Amino acid sequence: MRYRTELQLIDATNEKWDIYKSLEIKIASLAQKYGITVISSSYDNETFVKTLYLDKGNDLDERNLILKMGNLLGSHSLETVVISYVEVIPNNNKIKYTIELLSPTQERWSLFKSAELQIKEHADEEKVRLEDIKYNDKDYIVSMVASYNSEIARSNLDSKMVLCLKLLGLEVKYLDVTEVKNYSNEVRDLSLYNLNKLMDKAEESLEKLCSR
Repeated sequence: MRYRTELQLIDATNEKWDIYKSLEIKIASLAQKYGITVISSSYDNETFVKTLYLDKGNDLDERNLILKMGNLLGSHSLETVVISYVEVIPNNNKIKYTIELLSPTQERWSLFKSAELQIKEHADEEKVRLEDIKYNDKDYIVSMVASYNSEIARSNLDSKMVLCLKLLGLEVKYLDVTEVKNYSNEVRDLSLYNLNKLMDKAEESLEKLCSR
């Protein structure tokens, strides 16, 4: 899932801000290690706010990430606070298909390509939009992207497409079916309490280490 978060540098000075920005690669690498991919980041030099777009993986270890991040910033006498943390809502679901024609000949390939119009009609019936259709004439492979709101509609289209091709005496093999994430401007607010609480614990841990 994708998130947008805004971090503000506390007790900011231009010197501290420059140091904070210089840590961008280290921060992104640390995030990647603990299951978060930094998609993009931007800096507001007037408000000392950094905006990040993040993708969270299934192997996310958020607690340790925040603790390690706090230690990294603390080692440079930097401290940030999360002022915004929202989930970015995806647009319509999208799936990219890669499909191979079995037992191909030039005649069967031409017949396969001619079925595109009929398949699109089935897609319209199910309110699924097919786009970015590309034919690989050398390997007898087609790729396409399907946009849809309902999994049932997509499943119905899959069945209709296979049946349509079978009626033409054609069989295909699905080489790849990949989800395509397409994010909108719609967001969902999330709680900042736990995040800031963990960041406070990171600072406490650093203070204990420094006092030894």
